[in-house]
Amino acid sequence: EGSLVPEPRPWASHADDPAARRTAAVIKNYLIQAHRILAAHPRNTRRLSQGLEPINGLVTQRPGRLGVVVPLRERYGFKALSITSGVLFKGISAYLGLDFLPSPDTTDPGADLAQRLQTARKALDDYDFIHVHTKGPDEAAHTKSPAAKKIMIEALDKGLGRAIAPLLDDPVVLLVITSDHATPCSGDMSHSGEAVALCFVGPGIPRDNV
Repeated sequence: EGSLVPEPRPWASHADDPAARRTAAVIKNYLIQAHRILAAHPRNTRRLSQGLEPINGLVTQRPGRLGVVVPLRERYGFKALSITSGVLFKGISAYLGLDFLPSPDTTDPGADLAQRLQTARKALDDYDFIHVHTKGPDEAAHTKSPAAKKIMIEALDKGLGRAIAPLLDDPVVLLVITSDHATPCSGDMSHSGEAVALCFVGPGIPRDNV
């Protein structure tokens, strides 16, 4: 009897876990304190006097205890680099043992991607693994405009076309193109669970019908 679809309560299994409850209490107290400090900030006083909404809150994402991670070089034996604009990846790189090279976003995401790929090719003599990232499609999809996402993908496709040939011609480079998740450009969901594309091009990779 009852529905086959579970209730959307992934936290329920931890509702009575003392460690989870302690973490939730600490975060709640921190956020309340942050709200009070921000609410009293002179900038918010000015915003309110101008009829603007105050900036008085923080958002946490998946907070928890920091685990121990074996650095990539120690675990797999290769030296790695991340080339991207996102400050999030600076932290991830430090955590996983990658070098980090910031590459600021401009108003031309295609040119940004081309520049990062060109930088990656120049760094191949010093690194065994290079991660190149663009946030463009994700941000475009979050506008909930299919047209905006289409324009972004077209721009990145042009940028890829401008810079990919030397990588494809290099006999020792394995090029992998993929994404970390699906981002629907309509509806209420921020991210969704569809399978993502994964493409390998390089030595040792057999061709199939795809």
